[in-house]
Amino acid sequence: MRYRNQKLAVLAISFATIAAACGSDSKGNDGTSAPVASDAPVATDAPVATDAPVAKASGTLQWQSNFTIEQIEATIKAFNKVQPDVQVEYTRQDDSEGYTKFSTAAKAGQADADVVQIGWDGFSKEWAGLGYLLNYVSPESDVYPKEIKGPNGEYYTYGSLLEGICYNSDVLTEKGLATPAGWEDLAKPEYKGEIAMQDPLKVGSGGHDLMIETRVAWNDDARWEKFWKGYGANDVNIQIGYTEAQQQLIQGNDAILGLCYLDYIQPSIAEGAPIVWVAADPVITAVYSADSEACS
Repeated sequence: MRYRNQKLAVLAISFATIAAACGSDSKGNDGTSAPVASDAPVATDAPVATDAPVAKASGTLQWQSNFTIEQIEATIKAFNKVQPDVQVEYTRQDDSEGYTKFSTAAKAGQADADVVQIGWDGFSKEWAGLGYLLNYVSPESDVYPKEIKGPNGEYYTYGSLLEGICYNSDVLTEKGLATPAGWEDLAKPEYKGEIAMQDPLKVGSGGHDLMIETRVAWNDDARWEKFWKGYGANDVNIQIGYTEAQQQLIQGNDAILGLCYLDYIQPSIAEGAPIVWVAADPVITAVYSADSEACS
């Protein structure tokens, strides 16, 4: 049975917010990933129910996600403990690519995703207004503030993450480099050729946040311009997406990840990678904005 004919809660083990809609049998493929900042509130102290009965299903679920491979696989593993007969196939991509892909397909009536995960609630609100999304009221929706969910269950804002700097301690030690403590350290000539970062022109998200938030926090144009001029002169290893940049750090190809998502890097740190996350001032918070139930 395909999910096109059902409204079942899926992936609720990890986020308690994602729902199924239209189905497809096409295979997933890899892309890039990055969340985009939003001003939507995300906090709630209310408990989330995770033990509600779930109707058993079978078939294939298509998931369009901006998560890392590790996060996707962990979520699928948890989901399959509840729905062992459902095969989850995913497409991994950054938000810009995901927005274009889904918008184009939905406009043509050819959307083939059951679940679309996107990093800015503005995209989901746009899709909801165009009638591209299937309304789904999550069993946990009552504990979500009304500001972070679609009025009819079209989407849910469900999390936020902290952005700082990460460094590979083994690489820094090997090269005799000091550990960075703040954003302006990234502009020091000693780090030339040692920094990786996602391409803000293709992925957006954190790269845009860093440019905006440093200017706002410092409130000093001369300081801000000096930093970015120095950072740009450091031959930063620009990667197509955040995940690719993070892998450069973990694999020791670069000493520093110029913009590092704590939630994304933590699993590698827990597994023993010699990575340290630095809470650079200002610590930037980006909202993981919405889960959209896609419907052709």
